[in-house]
Amino acid sequence: TGARKSYEKALAIRQNLFASNPKNTNDAVAVAESSRLLASILLESSATKSALESAQRSVWIAERTDRAYPNNVEVLEELSRDYEGEADILGGNFNLSNVGDIPAALIVRRKQLDADERIISLKPNDPTVNRMLAASEARMGDQLLLDGQTREALPYYLRAQQVFEKLAKASR
Repeated sequence: TGARKSYEKALAIRQNLFASNPKNTNDAVAVAESSRLLASILLESSATKSALESAQRSVWIAERTDRAYPNNVEVLEELSRDYEGEADILGGNFNLSNVGDIPAALIVRRKQLDADERIISLKPNDPTVNRMLAASEARMGDQLLLDGQTREALPYYLRAQQVFEKLAKASR
């Protein structure tokens, strides 16, 4: 499709820029983001295997960049989004086609939560970051629910609810 070709072209451009300056975190994040967005387009066109490969590529780039720059919030935010995309493709989120590997999705969701908790430790009072963590908690609850682990899901939902309530009170 046209959208897929556009995303592939954007990814190629980002990869070329990154190749010319591999220590540039902005370029690394841009490559990971482009790969993640391509995975999204591929998933929508039912190219699940290709979508998973693209999502895993984005995770690999973001993880590598995170190891080099462990307290870079922009890198951690991209890493979290990349984990989210990979987990969605692996195990779904109630409304996407997926490969049906819920155990693998649970592992990736835990990594997503770890990344979000690291971000929270760097920006504890940022409402956007708190909202991101709450959403990740809810997604972990969803993933556990999809796996039939209803009791295990409840604490994640409750933590998400607490954060959302705190954010709602602060916005009044």
